[in-house]
Amino acid sequence: MYTFTNLLPVLLVCSVLALDTIEATRQDALLAFQPLKVSAKGKQQRKLIAGGSELFTSLQSKLILTQESYVKETIEKEANIQGRLTPITDTKCAQLVVSGTDLLIKLTGLSYRNCVAKIDDEMFEGLYPEQDNDSRQQYTKASLLSSLRDVNIFVEPLTIQSRIEEKLNNPIAIEGTVVTGELSEALKSAFEDCLTNARTLMLQSLKDASSQADTICAY
Repeated sequence: MYTFTNLLPVLLVCSVLALDTIEATRQDALLAFQPLKVSAKGKQQRKLIAGGSELFTSLQSKLILTQESYVKETIEKEANIQGRLTPITDTKCAQLVVSGTDLLIKLTGLSYRNCVAKIDDEMFEGLYPEQDNDSRQQYTKASLLSSLRDVNIFVEPLTIQSRIEEKLNNPIAIEGTVVTGELSEALKSAFEDCLTNARTLMLQSLKDASSQADTICAY
């Protein structure tokens, strides 16, 4: 007959493995931004994506990199909760908190993804008032933002990284687009607002998870 004492080593191993897997995936999330940060070749090629419209490509890159600080903060907040679980002897309870926190982080990733999709749509609408299907297809092929719009950065970060690298290495020119300063500022502001709202929800959710670690598991 199995008792909690018998199962404790198993639960401990499962908890450690879960933490290792989560940590690896989180670090991969930060790697998704590397092609835009360190690739000198990518910087040169991005100027070609929009047929010489450097403002177009520069704005897209800045918008994507804006998300990095939010992703990093999310990872740090999750790590803080995991740190609170280290001295807890109720491993089963700790594992539940780890699983619950992982789910909250993935939901936050969906919120960030929705922000990217929103801004990607607004940029397209600002560049192509007619919004016809041919223009949309052309824009999507060239848009770096489109590489992130349907992928959760906390679930498939390497997919985002590979998509960005693919577009940097195989740029597609689009003609006749002008990114005005007004549109640029509007997109930056809207994206920041969306990400900030997503972060607010994340912080509240993780605060509850932190309370669980401090009270329920430590009882």
